[in-house]
Amino acid sequence: MTATKTSERIRRLRALAGHPNTPEHERAVAAHMLNKMLAKQKIDRRRYGAKYDKTGTLTTVDIAALVRSEIKLARKIGKQTANIPADTDTSALAVTDPIADMPGQIKVSIRVPYDGCIRMRLTNIPLDWGFVPAAHPDKYRQYDSSPALVALMDSLKAVMDAYDHNGSQPESDYFDHRFYGSVEAEHPEDIRTR
Repeated sequence: MTATKTSERIRRLRALAGHPNTPEHERAVAAHMLNKMLAKQKIDRRRYGAKYDKTGTLTTVDIAALVRSEIKLARKIGKQTANIPADTDTSALAVTDPIADMPGQIKVSIRVPYDGCIRMRLTNIPLDWGFVPAAHPDKYRQYDSSPALVALMDSLKAVMDAYDHNGSQPESDYFDHRFYGSVEAEHPEDIRTR
């Protein structure tokens, strides 16, 4: 049984054993099965991304290449759906995807500065699309990220996280990742000086 299937089964047993509407005899059976599973194996507290099992032997550079190709494909699909004729019924195609919907001039660079790290950087962001005036501006921060930019960065991080595992316990300063991925956007002051 793969790690993701095992963790899903443990999660379901915990939910069944701990739910107040579960009949007492079912709760006891679920608790017994859960205890057997936990005693039988070492508990793997990691959360695995959806594509982790299929890419277990790949290097960080290989994973970065896969992430790059996924983003490229999503943008290509976004361009194709944008070119649909106006008289076409697009109600069946109405799927919002921040990666596919991002403005075409945004550049996404993916680097592997060292093994175990993937850095994604967004540049050439339209100022009016990616930023809003800060609610409380000061000399260091004049702009906040727009909801569209935040959604885009979250989607890009989710693409990376699909290849990662996370068994970190920050409360005890224990960090356990396959790689450390980050997504950052160009600073709006840099955009204004272009």
